[in-house]
Amino acid sequence: MSAMEQRLGGRLMVLHKVTLRYVELEDRICMAAETREGGSPVVFWLTQRMAGRLVGTLGRYLEESESEESPVSGLVRQAVRQEDARLQFEPTRPVALHQGGFLAVLPSRIDIRCGGDRIGLELPMGGEDRACLTMTRMEMRQWMGILHRQYEQAGWGMGVWPGWMKGLGSGKN
Repeated sequence: MSAMEQRLGGRLMVLHKVTLRYVELEDRICMAAETREGGSPVVFWLTQRMAGRLVGTLGRYLEESESEESPVSGLVRQAVRQEDARLQFEPTRPVALHQGGFLAVLPSRIDIRCGGDRIGLELPMGGEDRACLTMTRMEMRQWMGILHRQYEQAGWGMGVWPGWMKGLGSGKN
């Protein structure tokens, strides 16, 4: 267990794989997750407000953590890194949800933990229990690219997205 996955009190469920998709009927993004331990999947419903907060925070983190002296502007540098992440993304089968066979959670907050090249999203599961999704910066960029496409599909306002995410090529979820 990594330091980012350690937690005192309550149970910590480590998320292994996630699938994002916009659900029009709910007007929310469904983040279906498999756990490293196996068992039934977990669904986290992300509202537009919650997703927008994530986008802003993660975008700023990527900009600040990857800033460097360069003749290339930060906007161009970030756009190139984002496109590189998109091109390296290899789609896998989506997380399978079975009728009535999963836990659904509407998180009231998502804590973000950053350390080195890893970013962790901690989501409440009820009580003191939490779930943690840990990604590298490259994986975070890929995840943000998928979230960006879900925003577009939902028709949600794109003003929360950093300038370097605009006009990117499309990929598959």
